[in-house]
Amino acid sequence: MQQRDIIKDQIKQADRVMGRLVARYYDLKSDGNLNEAIHMTQSDIQSKLNIDLDALLLANDADTILNYTKGNHISVDQLDKINQMFFDIGKELRKTQPEQGYMYLTTCFNLLDAISDLTDVISSDRILLRSQIEKLRTKKLIVISDMHGFQDDKIPNYSNFEIEGWMIQHYDCRQISSIDKNDNIHAQYLESGIEKGVEYLLENESDIDCIVAYSMGGTIAWKAIIKGLNAKHLIAVSATRLRLETEKPNCKLSLLFGADDGYQPTPEWFDHMKIIPEIYEHKNHEMYKEIEIKNRIETLLSDGF
Repeated sequence: MQQRDIIKDQIKQADRVMGRLVARYYDLKSDGNLNEAIHMTQSDIQSKLNIDLDALLLANDADTILNYTKGNHISVDQLDKINQMFFDIGKELRKTQPEQGYMYLTTCFNLLDAISDLTDVISSDRILLRSQIEKLRTKKLIVISDMHGFQDDKIPNYSNFEIEGWMIQHYDCRQISSIDKNDNIHAQYLESGIEKGVEYLLENESDIDCIVAYSMGGTIAWKAIIKGLNAKHLIAVSATRLRLETEKPNCKLSLLFGADDGYQPTPEWFDHMKIIPEIYEHKNHEMYKEIEIKNRIETLLSDGF
């Protein structure tokens, strides 16, 4: 048998092994423990096929995946099976661990692009998969509470957005800023809480399509973007401490204030920053708890993307 035929036979055998391992993932998942199914399948693929799934997940683009694929002789058939599994994992994780789910779904896109460079065959399954991924991955939204956080760790109705096409992560401003609710909350934010909140976002977030943030949360988001957090759009409601800011984030800005909120930035500040705010008559600082403001935010999310 020629060397070329031996290699083809080895690839076919590896394809069959991959098929069995991915099928086992679905069996393990059906037992009710998704994390165990992921861990065991990843370990089996590593040991039996010498394919490091983490290397694919951590790849930033299709070119990186292509290099890894060619260096490890991974076939298109194997990539297709991995991608179907990644899609299933991403679909499941986005319900409970949005950041992880987003990572898997983003990798699915990169894998599809890599596969299209490896083969000229047009697959209806891949076309369908790309469409399904687009519906799930869509856009990433993080919501940051006001300085008091989410009471009893429950997401309040005014920030519980249910918008098709968005993957949403909520952050309790008090928790990410390490605030002790039994002491003077405002003083803690000014002393070190704001900076801690900024650092938390910088360490735990990236590539955000939009941030919706209330009051103190808006200030933290503003500062985090200036320090390097990648966000396309900031919707800040009643973020009155922005009046003290002298630098503007490099992203789209939507600032909403109540006309009766005495601590909002001055007209001169808005002129200097070249920002046109939305000012709501007869509304106070906590206007963000009203359904009118929630509806406006949802409109901004729908129209802005």
